[in-house]
Amino acid sequence: MNQRPDIPAVTVLLPVYNAAAFVGEAIRSVLAQTYRDFELLVIDDASTDDSEQVVRQFKDARIRYLVNESNLGITGTLNRGLSEARGDYIARMDADDICHPQRLARQAGFLDRSPGVAACGTWVRVFGRERGVLKQPCGAACVRASLCLDNPLFHPTVMLRRRALEKRGLRYDPASLNCEDFDLWSRLAETDLIDNLPVALLDYRTHGASITAGSRPVMETNTLRVLQRELARLGLFPDEGELKFHRRVGHGERLGSRSDILRAEQWLLQVLRANETAGTHEADAMRQAVGFAWRRLCAFNTNQGLWIWRAMRGSPLSESRGGAGLGGNLRFWVSLLWQHYLKK
Repeated sequence: MNQRPDIPAVTVLLPVYNAAAFVGEAIRSVLAQTYRDFELLVIDDASTDDSEQVVRQFKDARIRYLVNESNLGITGTLNRGLSEARGDYIARMDADDICHPQRLARQAGFLDRSPGVAACGTWVRVFGRERGVLKQPCGAACVRASLCLDNPLFHPTVMLRRRALEKRGLRYDPASLNCEDFDLWSRLAETDLIDNLPVALLDYRTHGASITAGSRPVMETNTLRVLQRELARLGLFPDEGELKFHRRVGHGERLGSRSDILRAEQWLLQVLRANETAGTHEADAMRQAVGFAWRRLCAFNTNQGLWIWRAMRGSPLSESRGGAGLGGNLRFWVSLLWQHYLKK
């Protein structure tokens, strides 16, 4: 950890664009952290609303407020932030999210104890249009294996080790728009560990502006490109249709029929076999990653009724579902009852 008292240990990187309605709450959540050795780097991407007035009302010396001369977009703004950050650790968050008071303390402490880990995410508590706790795989080997299935880190929760980025000159790739985080984790994990803490330390706001209809096709195209790169490490080279199906399976989306779910099961088993042949990831870690994806897929397809429970439990993939436990089973049953029997 940084030994100079004039340099903060953590930089919280907060990009802002037309977020006047939410950014004040986001800033207050950072200033309320139990961990005090940080700077809050707010970069305004040429907002046209009252974001600047909201930010400037805070008179805390730890806030650095920068304004882009022109709109750079999210990747340009984030890359400016990486260059401007002074802390050994860089904690991401978005202008419409809320940090839990212990967030910086928990993540900085974990990175202090884990010198090989370059990026650490957490789970999130969703609020707004949707509610609940969203989980991600945990354990560095499992998280690394999960990159071939889906983005395993929630971007606004991630704390990065700055020296790991500088060592390889890594930055967000503008060509990976709306998928810039997933692309960065994929490249970072080639040489460094990435992991998640199994606790929700950020409240993630869902609202109509979260993902626009115009940005979704770009996000999907760039996400497929990262998945294609990760699958190639296993010796898998799916065609376009197979790759799109893999994306839906790994992301845990609702599929059209039972036959699609059975097809997904066979595909995930093929991913396991490919890794056994290639030896890319630790076998146990890959089984945990695939088991997590299988269980999440089944949970999002409870509209299939009790059949989906039997399919999940009877699959060889269920042997490595990562310790769902009583809580996980209870949530599955609640989802099943709601989707198939109670929701009208």
